[in-house]
Amino acid sequence: SGQRANIVLTASGNSIVDLTQQIQDKLPRRVFLGHRRSIFIGEKLAKKGLIDIMDQFTRNTDTRMRTDIFVVNNGEGKDVLKINSPFNQFSAIVAVDQDRFCRLGDTALRDVLLDIGRDGIRPSMPMVEITPNNDQEKHEIIEVKSVAIFNKQLQMVGKVTGRESLEMFWVKGVLKDQYITEETGEGSISLYESNLKKSIRTEVEGNKIKAFIKLEGIGRVLENNTDIDVSVSAERIPLERKLNEIK
Repeated sequence: SGQRANIVLTASGNSIVDLTQQIQDKLPRRVFLGHRRSIFIGEKLAKKGLIDIMDQFTRNTDTRMRTDIFVVNNGEGKDVLKINSPFNQFSAIVAVDQDRFCRLGDTALRDVLLDIGRDGIRPSMPMVEITPNNDQEKHEIIEVKSVAIFNKQLQMVGKVTGRESLEMFWVKGVLKDQYITEETGEGSISLYESNLKKSIRTEVEGNKIKAFIKLEGIGRVLENNTDIDVSVSAERIPLERKLNEIK
């Protein structure tokens, strides 16, 4: 009671197998990777490249393909493991749950490996950020609000956040629903969007490829801070046109 329920061990080496053995030497229990719930990668390592790391993940039969994988924004993997969250004894599980409910989808190791082999798709991973609002939350709160973008060599080449990250997952077909708030010029209106769908059409012009993306969904008004009466067709239809133009 009142004490941490986990410990954080570190090691340095040239391979994942070497690191695992070094950690095993410090533990009185066998390291079983089938129990691993999440993988955290520091941003510096992500920019250098993850091809060598992924090799071990794909060869080890104990690896769960549903293991969640994250990049730590402006930090290292161990920074997240040291978080003493009030929501769960293990910060690794907190990150998994946070990813599931933060609207950015649930990205697993399997999804990244599949994206590597797909044409026209670049792998992406959610980014964990330690951003406390005050000193009391300094070692407790993490956020998942950005997405790291990788090239085919699994080097991190950029990041997207906020609305852009949601729309990226919408285009990929991962996003199922979302809440949005828009300024209409007469105030703000908030919607819950569900049944999100996408269709992609491409054209070739000379040596360039053009992509036309159509995003569709059903919106339900949750909050209306305008003078528009959405029950009146004459007022609702112009509002629908404005919202469609935003997409």
